[in-house]
Amino acid sequence: MKKLLGVIAGILFSVGGIAVIIIGINQEKRCTVEAVGTVVEIEHKMTTDTEDGITRTDYIYYPVIQYQAGEKTITKKSSEGSNNSSDYWVNKKVNIKYNPNNVEEYTIKGSPTINIVGIVFIIGGSIIVFSAITGKNLIDERKLVR
Repeated sequence: MKKLLGVIAGILFSVGGIAVIIIGINQEKRCTVEAVGTVVEIEHKMTTDTEDGITRTDYIYYPVIQYQAGEKTITKKSSEGSNNSSDYWVNKKVNIKYNPNNVEEYTIKGSPTINIVGIVFIIGGSIIVFSAITGKNLIDERKLVR
């Protein structure tokens, strides 16, 4: 039963990764008009996790980008965040592509974020399936804790 649950969980992770990549590809197909945007603000999301008495705090930084879509000025927070605070800064110029049928939908040109997330899910799911089937743990948890 435990093996079956592991296989199902791994497959769900992998399918989720494939879905994320497909969503990104479809967004890129819809967003065909190029523009230059300006980062006008940086929003961040803080997450904390406590494990074994150690609290870890992580931040994800989301640029708020302003751009012209025809005569309309759009200001919108990106759905693509970064855990590196130096990736975006106020007044940074960013190449974007927006959807001409929905000018508030855009993607940062050349940003691999969506694909990376999808690939991580696919690899993670594959590891879970492999571990469930073989009974081998590919990650030595003792080496992760320092």
